[in-house]
Amino acid sequence: MKHILLYGESGVGKTTLLHRLARESGRKAFGYHSLKESADENGIAKVFLHEQGKEYHCLEDNLVGIVGKSVFKAYPKVFDAFSERLLSFPKDGIILLDEIGILEQDAFRFQKAIFTLLDGQTPVIAAVKQKEHPYLRTVLSHPNCVAYHVTPSNREDLFEKLCSSHFSKGLQIF
Repeated sequence: MKHILLYGESGVGKTTLLHRLARESGRKAFGYHSLKESADENGIAKVFLHEQGKEYHCLEDNLVGIVGKSVFKAYPKVFDAFSERLLSFPKDGIILLDEIGILEQDAFRFQKAIFTLLDGQTPVIAAVKQKEHPYLRTVLSHPNCVAYHVTPSNREDLFEKLCSSHFSKGLQIF
């Protein structure tokens, strides 16, 4: 079975759909979740990387970027430091990658870990930022993956379609 990549505009429900599918799989979820804090009065927000299922903490050691209309600052060393953890998750789980974006465009060890997971057999469900970028194009066209465009109008139908094609009566057919 191919890995699932969900892409679409910000706020359409990619993360919600990712978590609903993970629950439906019946497998223990591993991976990461990126959290963008609310923007300050200048429109600038910090983005943090959190391990799936662990307590959130917004500290310098998991700060992966600062973004806004006039600023884009990425911290590839933080992404790269997490790459070993990505590859150490148990093979009987499901890997959630939320989200694959452009902040990691210069985090080459992290990118290599993402592609290793996509090359592997452990099921992956990923939310992918909808932005034109060579890294994201390569992710979305990975041969072991199927990319689905998520919109508010197709989100529920997509959930039903993916459940019926990947899970059957509680049995995992991923």
